[in-house]
Amino acid sequence: MAGISYGIIRTMIRSPRSCKPRRIGGLATILILAGCCGAGLSSTAQQDRPGLVAQLDALVEVQKRWQGEKVFLDDEQLTGKIRAIAKRFDIDAPDVIVVKPALNKDGKPKPQRADAGIAWGVIDGKYHDVIFVTEYLKDGLSEAELLAALAHEMGHVSQAKNTGHVPKYIKGRKLEAEADDYALSCPEVDPAAFRSMILKVDKLNNAAGRAHPLLFGDITGSTAVIPISVQNDLLFGGDHPMSSARIKRANEEIKRRAQAAASPLQ
Repeated sequence: MAGISYGIIRTMIRSPRSCKPRRIGGLATILILAGCCGAGLSSTAQQDRPGLVAQLDALVEVQKRWQGEKVFLDDEQLTGKIRAIAKRFDIDAPDVIVVKPALNKDGKPKPQRADAGIAWGVIDGKYHDVIFVTEYLKDGLSEAELLAALAHEMGHVSQAKNTGHVPKYIKGRKLEAEADDYALSCPEVDPAAFRSMILKVDKLNNAAGRAHPLLFGDITGSTAVIPISVQNDLLFGGDHPMSSARIKRANEEIKRRAQAAASPLQ
């Protein structure tokens, strides 16, 4: 048994033309079994990873969106911070899976979007949660920026747990902003890195859209002229906050932390 959400992190993709049910700019949701593991612990043992990936690869959505070799991210420093954030959110720490580019018929890598999303599988009756991250996204961000993006996704894990894991209740601008607040509330997340992550992802996907419009469902080639980020802004962010609003929120947190550091007793 496995499942995947209907969206991806807003900051990872900004395009008004995603195919249903996966509107680009959406947020992944996750199904969590409360108590299946201790909060903050890693979800999947080494020996269970091949079975989990096989379950996920059987899903049509994964076959469409996450084509390519899947490699678990085992960076000790990063995963340690993910566990700390998971414990803070009272959820199980998801595994991060980096999706390498699929190969075309000539054996050359296909282009990717700066994309991330969450899915789940079941091993021995326990839910195991993963965050998919394209290699293009991972390579385009610093570790601090990647952690900011992952913390946002983990905010949606917490929302899923609190709303009965129903995807339609874990969508929309308000919940996206709430997931940003989750991420920015974590001392492990640098708000300046969160801000730069948003800017970098826009830049990454603008570049991808110019070079490969079909990645964003654009059959007219308009992304070669009007950047993806601009098109989204023309739609007022769609179901999600505009980048300018998210940057403003990050700036507010930067200021709040600076004030707290200057006045530790307040």
